[in-house]
Parts: sequence; structure tokens; C-alpha cells
Amino acid sequence: MPSACIPNHYKIRDRYQVPVASLAVLADTDLRFRPQQFSSALWDCRVDFRFPMVKLLDYAAPERWAELEASDNVFALVVMAQIRAKVTEDAETLKGWKFRLIRLMYERGYEQARILELFRLIDWMIRLPKALEADFRQTLYAYEEQQRMPYVTTAPRPTASALPPPSLSNCCNGPNASSAPRRRRRFSTEARVEALLGRMTT
Repeated sequence: MPSACIPNHYKIRDRYQVPVASLAVLADTDLRFRPQQFSSALWDCRVDFRFPMVKLLDYAAPERWAELEASDNVFALVVMAQIRAKVTEDAETLKGWKFRLIRLMYERGYEQARILELFRLIDWMIRLPKALEADFRQTLYAYEEQQRMPYVTTAPRPTASALPPPSLSNCCNGPNASSAPRRRRRFSTEARVEALLGRMTT
């Protein structure tokens, strides 16, 4: 993974001729996987590439989770969804977290377009068994009716084909990205997140 970050760093620097800082955001579940440098040497030539690293799983700790909940940055909701999708094994508990995160959007007074974009992303990240998904939808629809904001109720569910194609590299994918099919799935994951976040922040 660290070696994959070097081409991205260099290409941006070469294209724009400006200083570049690379940051690794790790969304895997291996607490021990924390790369922060890549070194390579041949004869008297040596490359030593160091970069800061953020492990999303660290934010599952109570004190860091409280920071996310208190943040008004929309990306904090995405990070919370990613963490709960990774660490929550019980489907019923995950359903509760999904509704809680969706409800935060309404409580923060986001406009309808932003709520729908965030909902699409969180709904795609946190997948529930069919029966629990139906329960979640009913709970959400009842909440929207109570709040008189039928944003999701009246919006059609997007299909997988409606999401953007993969476009990101495998930089910072995590330690288990050796097989081609798995790499393609991760490219798709990152590309969809990138595209949706791009719409929400513009």
C-alpha cells in the first residue's frame, strides 16, 4: 500500500508544480496495520517516503466517537457510518445505528438535497437483512411523517447501476488487497464514496 501512494504524490506535484502533502486514511479493521512510510534502495540511490496516517477505527473509541457526533462536518456522518458498518456484528444493533445516523441529518437541519445524497451513501454503506431493512424503512417513514419532511419517503431507491464507475487507485486500501477481484471491489467502493462526497461539498 505505501508504495502505491508515491505515484499519486509525484503525479500531482508534476502536474501542478506545487508542494504536495499525502495523507493515508485507513478504513480497514486491522488495528495493527498502520503504515507511515515506504523505503526503497538500489546501489547508492534511495527513496524514503513518509506520510501522516489516520485510522478510522480509532474513532470508535468513546472519546473520539463523541468528537464525530459533535462535529457539524457532513463527512463526520460518513465516517460514523463506515465505522459502524465495520465493527457492528449484530444486525439489530446495526439497524439502530443506521436510523440514529440518518436522524442526525434531520436534527442538524440539512437541506433536502444534502439529506438525500447522504442517505444514499449511508444506505449503501450500511446494508441490512431484508426484514430488518423493511423495519428500518417503516421507522424512518414514520419519523419523516412526524417531522413533516418526507424526503426519503418520496425518493426512489437508487440501483447499483446508477452509481459511478470506479476511478480511484488502490492507495491506502489496507493490508489484504492482493487479489484482483478484491481490488476491483475496493476501487468501486472508493469511487462511489468519492463521487457522492463530491456532490455534497460543491
